[in-house]
Amino acid sequence: MSNSFLYEKRLFVNRECEIEQICELIDKFEQQATSRQKVIAVHGQRGAGKTWFSLHLHRTIFKQPEYQSRLKSCLVALSPAPVPDRGPQNDEFVVVLSSENKQSDEETVLELLKQLIKWYSPQHNVSTYDLYECSSWLVRYLSDNNKNDTRLFVLIVDSYMESPAPLQKLLETYLLAPLAPLDRCLLILTGRGELPPSMNLSLLPRSDAAIALASFVSDDAGSDAVAELIRTALQVGEQKAAEMATTVKWLGGNYPLAIRQLADFVKKFASELRTLPPASPPTPEFCQEFSRIVDTLLPLSGTDAERKQTRTYFEALCILDGFKEPELKELLSAQSQSPLSGAKARAVMSTLLQTALVEFRDKRYHIHDSIRPVLEKYLCICKPETWDTLQRAAATMYEKWAGDYPQYHQEFKERRQRHLDALGKTALAV
Repeated sequence: MSNSFLYEKRLFVNRECEIEQICELIDKFEQQATSRQKVIAVHGQRGAGKTWFSLHLHRTIFKQPEYQSRLKSCLVALSPAPVPDRGPQNDEFVVVLSSENKQSDEETVLELLKQLIKWYSPQHNVSTYDLYECSSWLVRYLSDNNKNDTRLFVLIVDSYMESPAPLQKLLETYLLAPLAPLDRCLLILTGRGELPPSMNLSLLPRSDAAIALASFVSDDAGSDAVAELIRTALQVGEQKAAEMATTVKWLGGNYPLAIRQLADFVKKFASELRTLPPASPPTPEFCQEFSRIVDTLLPLSGTDAERKQTRTYFEALCILDGFKEPELKELLSAQSQSPLSGAKARAVMSTLLQTALVEFRDKRYHIHDSIRPVLEKYLCICKPETWDTLQRAAATMYEKWAGDYPQYHQEFKERRQRHLDALGKTALAV
């Protein structure tokens, strides 16, 4: 399969509106250079294309003559493996967050600051500087430089929102908070979830400076961004791309990373996916490849055993369109065929939230929409017995709750029906 992590300008599609928003916000910041609010927040789920969005801004949009004369950008990527490829410029810095990085958070941030200083002043010796000294020097340099350089300085910090809290605090203390008050300085922070709370007013985004990277959908003119990405990436004709897009979307691909992964998958296993659903049981190779895609979409931390266990939690809950602790407890009990204690259910919930792949909205927890449909389709095709067991358990659970909680009777009946429909049945003995 091709490496869908490596940025290619020609494959960047369907984010014209968001790019336009960024450009409009830069115009506003240039007109209000002394504004105290200096943050543009770019939100997106796992695989929504946040890193590519950052790279496209930095390498393509901001390198255009129009913007080179108006701003100078710098990119800091807080990246677990695989690390984004380095561009041709020296203004990109990767902070490795993988388990292979043995440095402490303090050492990591200190090394980043030293690299930034070396970028500005190769002859400046900072080998003995501590965090405070590096931070102070960088701020002083930018402040002095701004007296002669009227361009806007734009610092892009990719994947900031989901980085570990201790690292966030150090970055805020020694990089973001010191730079934000400077005139003609703008911060673009990306990531899953919301910005961490801060007492620094300069690090609060304006109400009009929050951008969400949504799923790829057809526009009013009928243009299909999924098909366009497939056509460009695999260099196939429009008709072939449209056919492949139908299958990719059926497999749950509506966000860039999943689309790229599934497009290669569909191409490789075209014969097995000729009919939807597949007419015959999948081959072991098919399931292994599909499972690998799921692992790519679920970048879990910990030992192999811990990652494997956490994935089973996601598999059990992916059939639900939202859940709370009682649903979690029931579905995991059905999956393991043994009762789950309340303490264990709370521990599982904590584990899920730590992944930053689950969000709370509409009074329930939701696995990211960029992941859940793909995982459910994998379960349905490659683990049909498990999928069937979980669907039946969910239908039984909501049937019982509909009787136990009359005030929510209709809501639980509708949820029960969703699982019956998934099973292709109209009734279920409970």
